[in-house]
Amino acid sequence: MYLHRLLSVCLILVHVTLTGQVVLSDDFEDGNLDTNPTWVGDLDDYSALDGQLQLSATEAGTSSLFTAYDRVDSVSIAVAFDINTNPSGGNFSRIYLYVDRQDLSLANGYYLQLGEGGSDDAIELIQLVDGQPSSVARGDMAGLASRPAKALAIDIRHDGTFTLTSTDLSSGAVSEEIITVIDWSSLSTSGFFGVLNTYTGSNVTNYSYDDVLIQRFTPDLEAPVLLSAEAIDATTVALQFDEEIGNTTLTPAQVSFDPDLPVSTVMKDLTRLVVDLGSPLQSVNTYTITVSDISDLLDNTGVAQTTTLQFAETPVAGDLVINEILFNPEGDGSDYVEILNVSNKRLALDGLLIRNTSNDNEEVLSTDLQLEPQGIALVTEDALGTAVAYPSNDDSVFIENRLPPFNNGDGNVSIIAIGGQAIDSVDYDEDWHFSLLDDVDGVSLERIDPSGPSQAESNWQSAASASGVGFGTPGLGNSAFIGRLPVGEGLLQVIDDTFSPDLDGEDEQIAIQYDLPSNGYLANAFVYDQRGHLVRNLYNQELLGVAGILTWDGLDDSGRRLPVGPYIIRVQLFNLDGDRIEWQAPVVLAVPLD
Repeated sequence: MYLHRLLSVCLILVHVTLTGQVVLSDDFEDGNLDTNPTWVGDLDDYSALDGQLQLSATEAGTSSLFTAYDRVDSVSIAVAFDINTNPSGGNFSRIYLYVDRQDLSLANGYYLQLGEGGSDDAIELIQLVDGQPSSVARGDMAGLASRPAKALAIDIRHDGTFTLTSTDLSSGAVSEEIITVIDWSSLSTSGFFGVLNTYTGSNVTNYSYDDVLIQRFTPDLEAPVLLSAEAIDATTVALQFDEEIGNTTLTPAQVSFDPDLPVSTVMKDLTRLVVDLGSPLQSVNTYTITVSDISDLLDNTGVAQTTTLQFAETPVAGDLVINEILFNPEGDGSDYVEILNVSNKRLALDGLLIRNTSNDNEEVLSTDLQLEPQGIALVTEDALGTAVAYPSNDDSVFIENRLPPFNNGDGNVSIIAIGGQAIDSVDYDEDWHFSLLDDVDGVSLERIDPSGPSQAESNWQSAASASGVGFGTPGLGNSAFIGRLPVGEGLLQVIDDTFSPDLDGEDEQIAIQYDLPSNGYLANAFVYDQRGHLVRNLYNQELLGVAGILTWDGLDDSGRRLPVGPYIIRVQLFNLDGDRIEWQAPVVLAVPLD
């Protein structure tokens, strides 16, 4: 409750600052007390020094200083003070919020007493009536006991409601110290703001003040404005307004969703409405939320207002795949990991773990980025350096975040859900790079088929070097990607029967798409030249899924380049039930492997 009340006061003060008319202001940066504004009183005992109003007396005594301003009905007063001693009955300060004359023995108004005898030392609000003081309210006990330095914010409303909030300048702690009612409107309209100090000889320079700001604000005649909607979880939505909500009762009928969702309860939480839903939000939808008849504390009631909301789900296994890995950057460059959303859901990435299981290192992903279906995110420790090193990029989806160290030769990249479940994992190896590359430093590994197995070497290829790619495509679709043909055109088929594996980003591999009747098939695949000689034993009892892609990079079993010309690929599929499928197709290796 305390924090809620404090937030309410802070929001009111912010509103005043933004809309108020300045009545009096002095930050003492001009170094003088003569103009803008003009201060009167014991001028010889004060100076504007280092951007502060500083007590600068030469011997023990009492000094005061005042500046004129016109009292208004609704006002916000801000002032900071720093007392470099422990206040006492002989060392104290007063801040006169308003007095109708400088002769304090006859004045009417209000001041704050800062310091007293004993150890209580609370901020005390005092009323003056014909020069006679009486206590109105006190703040936190012992709040001024030890060298206090605070910023004060005082809010006085037209009905006399008085609120004082203090911020400790050393710790930043905020306290709502006084809430009371005063007789503000009966005071004369012309008067003074001021300070008074009583001090011993050892404290003649130990009092300073700063940032005096008095503002008038106009009465609030506007209803709360709906600013935004946020999904706290799948069945709870928070609606944020620009001021505190005053409705004493709220009903589910005041909030509606399109597409329709049942609203169970609506509760207010200061400037928010918390809406509990009868069924969960769906990430595939964009919801329009309509809110009606919302009032503020002054009973200003609004008409229907709308906002939109998109819900992002927490990823689970199968929602994301690792799409590109740079584990051996050139020079002092940064590793990176690219993530692809292969689900039909909008996904929230915040809180996921990126782990290297080969060295037991991991880092938590911290980001507001949400991935639409087929959306890509690129995680790197150096976003600018990665963008410069790889000009074919989309840095709008870069997430600058710590990564676990990745081994250059071989290692692991895993994406782990918040609950600890592995979403995707790749045990990569430097040998997965195109074997004719002389140097793989700075060359990323790209996934060929997002729906293909993460752990299959045949589903990874070095990023292209030509066509502006530059050995990496961070944040963009992969240069090694091979699109799938429509399902139903055959059990096995060549996607493109001509290829040129030269890392120019075009037709790098022969891709054979398969769509099988069931799981459990094993594959043998062989490549023959035009004379019928076996030149590559491509797959040996490779376990297949129901659908996927088989690839050939144009090399023989020893990793040597093969000449331009036609080749035959033969595939044998069989399962433990005795079912067999025989298939072959001609392909053309189009250009030499330079």
